[in-house]
Amino acid sequence: AYLNDIHFEYGTTNNFGSSIAGKPNYVYGYNTNFITCLIENPLPDQVYYYRLVAKNNGNIIYSDTYQYTTDALSLTEYNLEKKVSIHPNPVSNFVTIKPTISEKIKSVEFYNTLGQRIYYEKGFKTSLIKINVSNFTRGLYYIKINFEYTKAATSKLILN
Repeated sequence: AYLNDIHFEYGTTNNFGSSIAGKPNYVYGYNTNFITCLIENPLPDQVYYYRLVAKNNGNIIYSDTYQYTTDALSLTEYNLEKKVSIHPNPVSNFVTIKPTISEKIKSVEFYNTLGQRIYYEKGFKTSLIKINVSNFTRGLYYIKINFEYTKAATSKLILN
């Protein structure tokens, strides 16, 4: 089969309303292929609906409709740089997280740009936290730091 003009339709209702090109934009053969895209600045704590659309010999074909919910990732709620040190950024193998305040970090979460949580760890024995990110796919992530008594804070992390 040859599929071209591959793109995603998405939106906050199942009427979609937006479209973004898939990568790759065409595929050939009968193998399973991963088609990806990146939605810039998704709304926090929002349900999104999406489907894959492609052309085959001039006919438009649609996947089933799926949905996902983004997490409440407010970057303005707390200034993370004043509460924790994260380095290096960009990172390749290990990211080091150290609080710059006396409050203990309760948990650390990583989210991809779709708002899906891909990593969660809690119960740290020391204040210096080192996390191996070498198995993560390269790209942009959000780190959510949950403190013992205050609300969570988030920051962007680039993985090379």
